[in-house]
Amino acid sequence: MKQIFYFTQNDYGFFQLILGIGLFITFLKANITYSPWINTVASTTFGIYLLHDNKLVMHYMWDHIFSTYQYYDSPLLPLYTVLIVSFVFVIGMCVDYLRIVFIEKPVMKRITSYIESSQSWVAQKVLF
Repeated sequence: MKQIFYFTQNDYGFFQLILGIGLFITFLKANITYSPWINTVASTTFGIYLLHDNKLVMHYMWDHIFSTYQYYDSPLLPLYTVLIVSFVFVIGMCVDYLRIVFIEKPVMKRITSYIESSQSWVAQKVLF
């Protein structure tokens, strides 16, 4: 089973580059219409990445919470992988959505009003 996953063991490799470019081109050419649900999920993906792939959380989560090393030689590895990745994505999406609603929007609202008032003050002082 380890031989099947040989090309995916390192973080940066030729296989990952080709896979990333292929996925990018596939979605670039796809005719996807506007969907609020897709945009909501997409707005949380960078937060999901930051949550699960940092040095403080990554090793603890994969080694202690999910114990992924126990499934390396198991025929259940593909199923376990899909389930755990889906679980991490959904939990990360919920956490990042709460961050957007309760932190980002109120903070950005204050910052935007401050910037707008500063711009109007500058426009009054400086004649263009």
